[in-house]
Amino acid sequence: MVNSNYTNITGSAPTPISYYEPSESIKHQMEKDHDRLVKSNVINRSKASLHKVGQAFTTYPAKGLKGDQNSSFYEFLAMGIIPTIVGSLTMIGLFNGVNNKFSQSSKQEASKIGKKFAVGVVGYLLAKEIAKKVVNKPVQAATGVDLDQPYIKVVREIPPNGYEQGKIRLEYHKAFESSDFPRWDLFHDQGIEHGNRNEYFDKIAKRNGYGTLNASDQEMKPKIRELMIKAKTWSTVLGYTFAATAVGLAAQTPWEELLNNKGQKRGIVGSVKHIASMTGRSFKEMWKGGAKKTKASGIVGKTLLIASAAGAIIAPIATVAGFRKKANTPQTIDESKRYYNA
Repeated sequence: MVNSNYTNITGSAPTPISYYEPSESIKHQMEKDHDRLVKSNVINRSKASLHKVGQAFTTYPAKGLKGDQNSSFYEFLAMGIIPTIVGSLTMIGLFNGVNNKFSQSSKQEASKIGKKFAVGVVGYLLAKEIAKKVVNKPVQAATGVDLDQPYIKVVREIPPNGYEQGKIRLEYHKAFESSDFPRWDLFHDQGIEHGNRNEYFDKIAKRNGYGTLNASDQEMKPKIRELMIKAKTWSTVLGYTFAATAVGLAAQTPWEELLNNKGQKRGIVGSVKHIASMTGRSFKEMWKGGAKKTKASGIVGKTLLIASAAGAIIAPIATVAGFRKKANTPQTIDESKRYYNA
């Protein structure tokens, strides 16, 4: 189908090109031809994740392999999800797909290892994501700053030869994804729409004890940037700790029961309860030193579990520390005095 976002310079009918016509919902979004914040809810976050993963497996590789002049660094980074997903599925398949080639006794043992490996891979990926939420959600609750605030970026591509207007497409980003270049402008734009350019920063300042400021954006931007840096650091540290713990839990014997329900119909609720039961027993077994209950395994297990629990508590507290205004903190500028430039 011909993309209506291309216009032939000569005035003749546009020639077919390898881009699909945008859906009506995308066209409606494109009418708002500027970058903009969107509501931070499950629907928008899920939409952004699905869009990014879908494009990473389809459009972005195709553009890169063709040497498309509109390929960007963002697209290159987005494709990083491909080896993670493909590699994980491949490793799970290698450990579980050849069990039928073994003898019955070897098949059973291989199946146990394969299940644990599969749980470990899934647990590792989930742990990295959970670590971010463990930090960002309490930070938002404590300060009002949503470090996962999404926004839509409108990208105008360079047009092909013979066309005067390039394709317009959308990218999904987070306003605070870069500590070097936060999208402050989007918060100002949103405030202007409501009649107050610093509306967002006024709200954050009042919530955190700074009261009404004449230039709340100048006061709060450095504080928010500091919050971003601390949150990313703690998320990274927790990510490794949680991931190691998840892999350790996956190595415990309860997961050998996974999918051992042939002939049983547990249903969704029953399956959730079964997984919860295996998880709980895995925690206990890891704490005691694994199936063999060795002293070394017990020390490692307890260390990982305690480190993960302590980190989940300490990380958000350490992140927000110093963000709120302390009581009786003197103002930087004494408004009762006049100041003159030398």
